[in-house]
Amino acid sequence: MPLAMHEDLLPGHTFQEKFAFARQCHLTGVELDGADLSANILTVAAAMDATDMHIAAVNLTAPTYADYISPDRDRRMHAIDRLRQTMSAACDLQAACVTIVPHYSVPGAAMLPDLTPFRTQADLEAEMFVWFLRTVNDLAAAMDVVLCMQPINRYESHFLNTIGQAGEFCAAIQHHPSVGIAPHLFHAALEENDVFAALRNHAPSIRHVYLTDHNHRLPGMGWLNLETLSATLREMNYTGWLTITSADSHYSDTALAECVTRLHRAGIG
Repeated sequence: MPLAMHEDLLPGHTFQEKFAFARQCHLTGVELDGADLSANILTVAAAMDATDMHIAAVNLTAPTYADYISPDRDRRMHAIDRLRQTMSAACDLQAACVTIVPHYSVPGAAMLPDLTPFRTQADLEAEMFVWFLRTVNDLAAAMDVVLCMQPINRYESHFLNTIGQAGEFCAAIQHHPSVGIAPHLFHAALEENDVFAALRNHAPSIRHVYLTDHNHRLPGMGWLNLETLSATLREMNYTGWLTITSADSHYSDTALAECVTRLHRAGIG
């Protein structure tokens, strides 16, 4: 279970400075934001070589990227084109996966029409998302990148809130090996009756895990039981990347290093 940290948490003004701090904290990799990544490939590659760090994932979960089931065809196609470019950059950097959130919405807001009895709004959204996954899954396979869905809580979207719902989409595309789930433990804490059971129940489809506490702070700064999490990951035979993330990006160097130490002591990473 290699351990990484999202680039926004790492101190430094350059990729090399950030990667060097990650190495100093005994991390194996860094997760990168997808914005402008294509333009920075050479700089990132040089920092990787200088610090012997790996790219765990490329993150495309910001609301500005999440138009994959938009009713506007141009916005959908633009989102897919941007995803293709990001997958290409991820391939060049040998990143394990690209993580997406399919859609953000105001709670209760309708996006697609309700065509009952032909199709409900939920039916149309689900069918459109399956179409999207079928459009990009073979491309992901060709680039040796796993496309990971990240469920988010109901206050940020009415679509794809639970690990189980993501598992249903994996099943809808016959568990394509280049599509998986990237649970985020903050969102899971809000949506799952039992976070650890949800992880175990969908272990074969989980390809990346975001480590953060129930309060969206660093893991170990809330109610998350790190020992139980460690035991669950081992029971799942999980060997993929774990990325440390937080809603707050202004931690001291000491707090970040202590977080990594807590995780290692719990057998995580």
